[in-house]
Amino acid sequence: MAYFIIETEEQLSQLPKPETCFIELMSMSEHTHPFLTAPCVLYYNDFQKGYIIPINHSEAFSLSIDKIQEFLKDIPKIYLLDKKWHSYYLNLPNSIDLYFTVLDIEGKIQDFQCYTPVHLDFYEKFKYSTQVNTFIPISKHYERCECMFETVKNYVGKEKNVKWYNKYTEVYKWVEEQGILVDEKLFNKYFETPWKGRSMRDNRVYSSYNLYNITSRPTNSFNSINFLSLTKKIIQEQPLYQKMTLL
Repeated sequence: MAYFIIETEEQLSQLPKPETCFIELMSMSEHTHPFLTAPCVLYYNDFQKGYIIPINHSEAFSLSIDKIQEFLKDIPKIYLLDKKWHSYYLNLPNSIDLYFTVLDIEGKIQDFQCYTPVHLDFYEKFKYSTQVNTFIPISKHYERCECMFETVKNYVGKEKNVKWYNKYTEVYKWVEEQGILVDEKLFNKYFETPWKGRSMRDNRVYSSYNLYNITSRPTNSFNSINFLSLTKKIIQEQPLYQKMTLL
């Protein structure tokens, strides 16, 4: 399987800059909240060819995320899946979230993740690793992203209400990245998480809002914690909420 890796600024500068492109950024650990991890690789497709740009991966030299953003900023339309998630690493006002397009057309969200057997195997074996995607071969990341592109490319150009969706995404991303300051002892009394490192640091817990609902009402859940469905008992019992502060 032939694929291209862009490892230097010179190679990056030689990439074509079309009117539209598709990107998929993968973090070092997809099971960790994006505020608490770092980018690993970026897939870039100009609708002629797909490329992998390493950012933090042991198999290749790395380009900085700032250089990648500088390259992308002049492309008029950048299509991706989950703009809120990508915005933790890239500030791209010209990007369009295809999940909203799919939701408008299909009335539901489909699974476009295209995980290869290698991804699934590594995610199971290294479920508590904060760098699992750096262990997976770049060729497998490329294979996965090529599949994602092929699956969603027919939705390109069918988007509506882009400005409204962009503002919607921006607001909920701002809420998420503030985190919630908690008293850890009280937090542990009421919540169990598979692994705290996925969503908690310095007595601050981070959650995630799912914006892709046909009712336009976001849901909230990350690392087995859902703050939108706290029980009445938790709310009434003493100082958990008194100790929790949204900043």
